[in-house]
Amino acid sequence: MFLKLGFGGIFLFSVIAGSSQSYEVLLAAKFFEGVFFATSISAHVTFISEFCYKDIRDRVMICQASFVAIAQIISPLMSWGILTQEWKYTLFNGYVVLNTWNFYLYIMSLWSLFACVFYSTLPESPKYLVTQRKYDEAREILIKIYKENTGKTAESYPFIDIWKNLDKHEVQSVKSPERSIRHQIVVGLHNVKPIFRKPLVYHLAILSSSMFLILAIYNIVRLWFPQLSTIVEHYRTDGSQDMCVILDTYTSDLKTRGNTIRNSTADICVPTVSGSETYINSIIIGFVCFFPYFITGAVVNKVGKKALLVVCGVISIGVTLGLRYANSKIAVVALFAAGTAISQLMKALNQAVAVELFPTEIR
Repeated sequence: MFLKLGFGGIFLFSVIAGSSQSYEVLLAAKFFEGVFFATSISAHVTFISEFCYKDIRDRVMICQASFVAIAQIISPLMSWGILTQEWKYTLFNGYVVLNTWNFYLYIMSLWSLFACVFYSTLPESPKYLVTQRKYDEAREILIKIYKENTGKTAESYPFIDIWKNLDKHEVQSVKSPERSIRHQIVVGLHNVKPIFRKPLVYHLAILSSSMFLILAIYNIVRLWFPQLSTIVEHYRTDGSQDMCVILDTYTSDLKTRGNTIRNSTADICVPTVSGSETYINSIIIGFVCFFPYFITGAVVNKVGKKALLVVCGVISIGVTLGLRYANSKIAVVALFAAGTAISQLMKALNQAVAVELFPTEIR
């Protein structure tokens, strides 16, 4: 339910953002996109982990996280094909004006719609159904998975009678009576109460703090790159300039342009359009992000997630600090690619640790 709700909400508010005619509407739509994204991504990690047994769970979670790299290749390609166009359509006698970026948001919203449809076709997690005492449904899903994986009949499933010997009151699905919202909130708080007991509360604090730091550095690096790449593309004059000099040139030009606009009577926005180099560099970063996943997937069970997190953290710090001294386009792309790849990998490892430390009932 959370997956369908999350991706469905992302699609809805992406369409609203694409139709927005004011900054306030766009900002509100993007805010709710973030809310629904958080709703879906949390359930997404738990859902995948509950379909995998312990021996392969880490590798499967790292493998599914590698698809982010595929998205980082497809997105720049789509952006390159769309944002370089000059589209403008007027509807309802000028009340609605759709520019290139509006159509870009419309097209990108289809990904969340596809995700919502795809997740609707997947069964519920058997582990979750067992915790809810829905044993018949869990058994049917396990048999279905067995049939699809082996190609054999349901009768050959070795655990065909699993959970059938449980008490009748546990097997039967009894519809719970209607309860007030207040009661449901109290029950919900009671269900999360075990998280705040030792040692889970310490695990929660450490994992939440580390995830906050990982996402902070990841988003800074990932979201800043398109703008920074455009700045380097337009403001770099020779190979001796480091990043700070290039940024100083850019900010100085912004001040000059701002003063010119304030002294002018025309209210026209003239954006700095990204050249093909920015899109190509973003595609390169996507390809680079593949390699750490392959390496980690091969060694995670031998080395351990904790050791990998420490090593990745040290590398991430070094790469981020190295951006200060980058004085070439190749160095900028290489450092951004390494920083993005390592931070994505740290995010996947942190999620795998959370799945391992917390039981299914409260995961």
